[in-house]
Amino acid sequence: MISNTTHSALSDLESRLSSARQTLRQTTVTTCLMTIAVYGLAWVAIVGLVDLLLPIPILIRGLLVIGLIGLVVWSAWNRLVLPLRQRITVQDLALIVGHKHPELEDRLVSAVQVGQDEAKDPVQQKIWARLMRDAASATTEINFKAAIDKQPLNKVVWITMGLLLVGSLIRHNFPTQTEIALRRLFMPWGRLLPVRATRYTVTPGNARILRGESLKISVQTTGKKADQVVATFLSATESTVKPASGKKEVSLHQTGDRTFAYERFNLQSDLSYYLLANQTRSEVFSIKVFDPPALETIELSYDYPAYTGFKPTVQHQDGNLRAIVGTEATIRLTTNKGISSATVRFGDGEPVPLAISAGNVLTVKHTLKHRGGNEKKTYQIDLKCVDGFANQAPIVYQIQAIPDRKPTVVIKEPERDLRVTKLAEIQIEATIIDDFGLLSIDFKYQLSGRDQQELEPETEQEMSVRSRQSRYTLYLEAQDLEVGDVISYFVEATDIASQRARSEIYFIEIKPFNERYREMESLPGQADSPAVQALSQLAQEQKQIIRQTWQYLSSLPDLDLDAVKQTTTAQRDLQKKTQKAVNEISEMMTTMSVDPEMLILLEKAVEQMTDAADKLDQRQLDSAIVTEQAALENLIKATAKLEKILTKMQSGQNQQAAEDLDLKMDQLQSQFEQDQQEADLQQREQVKEMLDQVRQNRQQQQVLTEKSQQLAQSGQNPPGPIRRNSQRQQRLSQQSQMLADQGANFSNSAGTAGQQLNRDLQKTAELQQQAAQALDQKQPQKASAFGKRADGKLSAVERQLEQMLSQQTQQALQETTEQLDQLGQQQSKLQQQTDRLAGKTEELERENQDTRNQHWQEATELSKRQKDLQRELQQVERNLANLQQALEREGKTGAARSVAETSRQMGQDQVEERMYEAQRSLRWHNLDNALKNQDRALNAMRKAADHLSRAEGQMVQTESEQLENMLERMDRWEDQLQDVQRAGQTGQASGLAEQVDQARQQSMSAYSSSTEYEKLWLDALEGLYRRRAGRPAPDFKLALSNIQRLKQTLEARLTEIKEKQQLSRLSQAEVPPEYKSAVHQYYEEIAQ
Repeated sequence: MISNTTHSALSDLESRLSSARQTLRQTTVTTCLMTIAVYGLAWVAIVGLVDLLLPIPILIRGLLVIGLIGLVVWSAWNRLVLPLRQRITVQDLALIVGHKHPELEDRLVSAVQVGQDEAKDPVQQKIWARLMRDAASATTEINFKAAIDKQPLNKVVWITMGLLLVGSLIRHNFPTQTEIALRRLFMPWGRLLPVRATRYTVTPGNARILRGESLKISVQTTGKKADQVVATFLSATESTVKPASGKKEVSLHQTGDRTFAYERFNLQSDLSYYLLANQTRSEVFSIKVFDPPALETIELSYDYPAYTGFKPTVQHQDGNLRAIVGTEATIRLTTNKGISSATVRFGDGEPVPLAISAGNVLTVKHTLKHRGGNEKKTYQIDLKCVDGFANQAPIVYQIQAIPDRKPTVVIKEPERDLRVTKLAEIQIEATIIDDFGLLSIDFKYQLSGRDQQELEPETEQEMSVRSRQSRYTLYLEAQDLEVGDVISYFVEATDIASQRARSEIYFIEIKPFNERYREMESLPGQADSPAVQALSQLAQEQKQIIRQTWQYLSSLPDLDLDAVKQTTTAQRDLQKKTQKAVNEISEMMTTMSVDPEMLILLEKAVEQMTDAADKLDQRQLDSAIVTEQAALENLIKATAKLEKILTKMQSGQNQQAAEDLDLKMDQLQSQFEQDQQEADLQQREQVKEMLDQVRQNRQQQQVLTEKSQQLAQSGQNPPGPIRRNSQRQQRLSQQSQMLADQGANFSNSAGTAGQQLNRDLQKTAELQQQAAQALDQKQPQKASAFGKRADGKLSAVERQLEQMLSQQTQQALQETTEQLDQLGQQQSKLQQQTDRLAGKTEELERENQDTRNQHWQEATELSKRQKDLQRELQQVERNLANLQQALEREGKTGAARSVAETSRQMGQDQVEERMYEAQRSLRWHNLDNALKNQDRALNAMRKAADHLSRAEGQMVQTESEQLENMLERMDRWEDQLQDVQRAGQTGQASGLAEQVDQARQQSMSAYSSSTEYEKLWLDALEGLYRRRAGRPAPDFKLALSNIQRLKQTLEARLTEIKEKQQLSRLSQAEVPPEYKSAVHQYYEEIAQ
């Protein structure tokens, strides 16, 4: 038997040989797999190269794939399966180790073989034991696993790695080609083009578009370069295989090295297309054409508010909503196809879904509401059809919500304030008009300090459902009145929608009985005492404030806060003026020991004015107007007292004192006017000074911003320059804050513009402060950004101040023009009243004394009004002088010359002297002479007004503004022609013709090449220059007709200019670059 030691050695050898057997099997498997991979990679390389150079047909590629599969199977069978199936014995492994290690001299093989048999005798056991020990000792240092030959495996691995590396490089550099080649090799049944064939990337490929749209095809080619790409279009019913007569082949435009494009316009039906280049055809793409959703019919049903009494109506094929506010409109639409969803947006509101029935019938209800000035007055319908398309053309209709306006209430007679005795009977006639019907009309009057009362109409005539005329008689004898009392009255109307409106408020002053006799019998000029006139002027200004407050009350709930502020300021200014008048009168009256009641009344008026201003400031309009009326009554009573005092003084021993008081009050009145002019001039100088400071601040800001940019670009932040720039920026911020504080003073006078100016300056100061902080933090780039924003704000402030400066002059010119126009209208009305009074003079001899006295009293009243107009003319002349100086300072020489020409014309025509003569003639009852002087003064004022209109025209810059100015002048000419025609004063037509001719010359300087305008102007002059028998015989009807034709032409030109401006804004909208030239050409064509 083998000893234990011998058996242990044998087991160890067999165990080590078994490990080698496992290594041998692993090596065999790995070598086989690597060999198969080499075969596969070599096959791919060889076949792929052949396919690249000479494309292999599908059948051959299929056979090659089958061959590759067979090769892999054969290799696996012979190199893997069969070797693994063979039994490897320990003797085989010992031979492999012995072959690897010849120094063993077959000891290992012998030991393994001996170990397989049993020893028969002890000697043999000893020999085998020694053999075992010797083999074990000899193989102790030998690794049986390392004896396995791995050289074939390493060779195959290196070949495989090389092939994979080459394949990876090819895949990295030619990814698309590699993918195509592999797909062609391993998917031979697929219809793949050869690697070097031309391939297409087509946009949009298959598409769904709307009928009438264009199909823009973009092609990107790869593979073999194509010099030409041909697109073949077929209708939806045509085959791509059989020849078709409807095929259309077009060559695409080459837009790049490998890019082509083509656009087919106005598609009306489905089609398909494919591309061909280098004998390679693309797949067939299909284009589906759909109709866009559109309206076929639209129907609007109106259900009007019940109070209107209107029956429901239906409006067909017109989607514009036009109905009274509160009307419920049902919009019913029918579309050309099924709709999946639809919404409507009214104005700036949120989209509202429409109800859909029968697939293409849409309905929605909408109640018309009043919309603000900035809110859209349209509604837009958005459709989405069942095919998924939205409507292309916007479906937009107008909304005209006709407001149920408040009634219009006008007092036609007496249409002015009255000054009568307490026994007078006042005849009042009011006309009330409403758009839908009136519910009630009330005449209300009130004596200061008493409750408001109503008066029933004597007659009420309903001229139509929406118009009435009411007559009232106010018997003052029944009112328990005293001299100086003031009655305010107005007419209030309520329409069927419960909306209330009031007429203008008018005043009736109670005068003493003996006033008309005192006026007739006193010395000339006595009734025109400057002291009385001064207090009367204060009372007129107080009336104006009351009327403004009355307008605010009538406009509630809409309230112009800026206008209320201005009225509050005017009330405080009037209070100060009244206080000055009190001081002057008090000083004189103290020395004359007269009744102090007048001063007490004036002091009460001052207190009430202060109280009224405070209430206006607190928006307590109802309380304010009561206090204002109380102040007015005290002013009028004080005026009556003063007039009575002066009458006694002039008829007694104190004539000199009365004259001194008149002189004082005249000087005070002049001082008031001078103060107002100085205040306007001071405000103008403040604006100009502020503008200079803003410009200087902006220049310094620009320098600092540029320095910050330079520091940011240099990338360095030297502490010295950074600190200095920060300090300068801080100072600029402080200056801007000071300017903002100054701008706050403009808020009251300039309104919204002043508030915006203050906000912009505040923001400028903040931005400059932030720029300074950024510099402190050594962030010049950030400081530069803040500086640029501050510069932008300063630029806006500069423009605002320039505009304010220009607007002040332009507003002064406009106010003076309106003042002169109004003065001319008042003079014309006064002339008509004088003419009417003159017509009654012949019948005076047959009337009784009371009637004659009343007749001459009316003449005295007209004389007073003529005197008032003369004072207003003096104010206009002063305004013209100041306006001329302002225009000259601004460098607007043309407008300044026109203003100077206005003053010269008024001086040359002696307008003031004519008014004075007319006033004296009325006072002494010489009505014929008064009419002659009034007529000359009126003609001169009309000429002067036309000169001022020319000055306004020279102030404007754009053609549209010039046309608007010219149209205003033509409106004035029409009114003058109608006045002259009614009066039958043909001689005045020549003066008007001169004005028209001067306007023609001015207009033709702008349209020198237009014969059409020249002819229209000459036609307008033709009717004015006509003569008969050597005397002027103007054809007023022809002149009016020709002026109207000229107006229509100028209005058409103005409309054309505004449309072009709108189109210009549209053409500047963002459009794709490729369509920009076409859009510009389109707008140019439609603008011609």
